[in-house]
Amino acid sequence: LFVIKPDFSNADWFPSLAGFVGGACAGFAYTMVRLLGTRGEKGSFIVLFFSGFSTVVLLPLMLMDFKMFTPFQFFALIMA
Repeated sequence: LFVIKPDFSNADWFPSLAGFVGGACAGFAYTMVRLLGTRGEKGSFIVLFFSGFSTVVLLPLMLMDFKMFTPFQFFALIMA
């Protein structure tokens, strides 16, 4: 919370809230992955369902504003 702006003067509330909620969700996801790991689930199984869930949730948002890669962006993606 203090990384956003320690004194909250002139802080934009929406980007700050989005960053805070994103961090909280990431922490929750890491906690759930650890819990599943301690219960004996294989890492590849966890990754499969995480990837599938992310794809299903984000695919409609991507299709609403799809833009094709530029050749440089495609090259950079492949080289990464």
